[in-house]
Amino acid sequence: ISCSFTGATLWRPPTDVYETDGEVVVRLEAPGLRAEEISIVLNTDTLVIRAVRHELQHDAKTVYHQLEIHNGYFERVVALPRYIRHEGAQASYSEGFLVVRIPKGEEAAAVTQVVRLRL
Repeated sequence: ISCSFTGATLWRPPTDVYETDGEVVVRLEAPGLRAEEISIVLNTDTLVIRAVRHELQHDAKTVYHQLEIHNGYFERVVALPRYIRHEGAQASYSEGFLVVRIPKGEEAAAVTQVVRLRL
């Protein structure tokens, strides 16, 4: 994984990728994100998702007994089939899941488009 965030701890949220008759769907499990800190870039044959999940703030006297929830930056690069259409791609974030829906079509041209998360 490569990431443009320097000095960051990386984690990998679980991600499902599947197809229906009309679209390719990428579903990423990452509760606790802020929509304004999620970047979604749709390239010719890849989808790049970057975001940050912030740690809860505790006072200086907090003593941890168990830490399993990952915080910090992540980047997921998902390989996509070349028969996707960039027009009409949509993203949503609800109940801890980021879902990107990309319509299927003819083989894509070499284009890069940023898909903005819409809540």
